Amino acid sequence: MKEEHARAVDSVREAIASLGSLSVDPTSAENIEQQYAEEGFEMTEWLRSFLDSYEGLTIRYPFMNRVCSLSTTVEACLEAPHATPRSMRIYSKRIGIPVLPVGAAFETEDSLLLARNGDFLFASDAGIQWFAHGFESSARALVTGDWDRTFHSTTSATGETLAHLLR
Repeated sequence: MKEEHARAVDSVREAIASLGSLSVDPTSAENIEQQYAEEGFEMTEWLRSFLDSYEGLTIRYPFMNRVCSLSTTVEACLEAPHATPRSMRIYSKRIGIPVLPVGAAFETEDSLLLARNGDFLFASDAGIQWFAHGFESSARALVTGDWDRTFHSTTSATGETLAHLLR
């Protein structure tokens, strides 16, 4: 495990201490880029930075008498229903800033989106939810349940963006 990845994993462990569990199974860097490219995604610097630090993590936490999870494995991310280049173009336009898929969460496989500014959002059939800024904050918010669960439509009749959601 690279030093940067190891530090990031330790930070996430600290962020979810005693509230959730973390497993780590990173994919090789070459394989990650190949899988994203095969799905039609550009490997931006901000996506590469996230993947170098946090790819391969699965957070499990209790919620309403069951165990929920969020995974940043490439497989979970790219298999999520809304993790397509077309969807990312729509979300990016609606939010007003580029976003890319970096994970999947819940039984519904909502896409975890990373915005270019470091914010994290969820995208699902129900719409878009702003989650947190920074991945450690996202992990903490997830396991504590302390995040705004308001859904915002992926379409807009007036053309306004959801830029107000970004921090």
